[in-house]
Amino acid sequence: MTMWRLMAGFLVSLIIIPVVYAAEKDCIINSNDIEKEPVAVRCSWEFFGGRMYPEDDLENPDLTTTLPGTWNNLRVKEKPFGANGVASYKSTIVIDGGLKILSLYLPTVHSAYSLYINDEKVASNGKVARIAQDSIAQYLPQTVTVENHDGKLEVVLVISNFQHRNGGTWTDMLIGTE
Repeated sequence: MTMWRLMAGFLVSLIIIPVVYAAEKDCIINSNDIEKEPVAVRCSWEFFGGRMYPEDDLENPDLTTTLPGTWNNLRVKEKPFGANGVASYKSTIVIDGGLKILSLYLPTVHSAYSLYINDEKVASNGKVARIAQDSIAQYLPQTVTVENHDGKLEVVLVISNFQHRNGGTWTDMLIGTE
């Protein structure tokens, strides 16, 4: 039932959705907001072009960006990153108010992804890889339920794209209650 409620909320959000913006590295979301309806997570994300967590360390990001967005024109080492490749995004989401169980809705991502919350892999779609031959694309939106132990979610989204003209994400990640 929760997945359907979150997906219905997403569909309604295509018309109007409350959006969380964060100017700082940490994205702070008030639990009162997400208890009412799912909220779009638009925060600062560190971008690590060519790096695939957990195999690669995520120190010294190439840049900071926001999601959703394609990575094609993000400049890494003074060059556009381009459509094809692998990258990791990292952000900290702070849930103010003590909710213990949360749901994250992950929309369509160009082309495969793995999602880690507090160093635990909680979702994947297709097969993330460094090279096209090892990558498998899949476009399957999904909802995952996560525990919010201490009010902070360390989020890492690893994406690989070798099949689409754009790399990155198309639409907002949503956060709501179970």
